[in-house]
Amino acid sequence: MIGVGVDSEIVRLGEFVSGTVYWADLEGETVRIQLRWETTGLASHATYKVVREIEHAIENAAEGRLPFRWKLGHEGPMSFSGTAVSVQWAVRAEVARLLTAGDRAEAQLHVLPGTRASSPEEGR
Repeated sequence: MIGVGVDSEIVRLGEFVSGTVYWADLEGETVRIQLRWETTGLASHATYKVVREIEHAIENAAEGRLPFRWKLGHEGPMSFSGTAVSVQWAVRAEVARLLTAGDRAEAQLHVLPGTRASSPEEGR
C-alpha cells in the first residue's frame, strides 16, 4: 500500500509543494515520487512532464513515511480546465518495479499564477 498527502492542494508558481508519502508492506522496494503536470483533452495528445523526482529505497521498514518539499518554478504552466485542453498538476508516488506495474497514488494540485516580487525601482 502506498499513499501521498500534500500540505495544500492550492499552490502558486514560485511557492513550495510539500507533503508526505507513506507506505506499508513494501520492504525491499523502491518508491518513486514525482511532481508532474499533464495535458489532456481533444486538442492535444496526452502529454506529461516530470518537474521534480526522487527515488527512495525502503530497506528495513514494513511501514514508513517520507516527507518532501519542492519549489515550484515560475516557468511551469498553471492549472487549467477547458473544453479542448486541460493542464493538471499532481504529486505521484509509485512503487518502481522493472517488469510489472507497481502500486500508485496521486494527490492533485491546483496551480495558480505566482506573485511577482517588486524591485526597488518599481513604484517610483
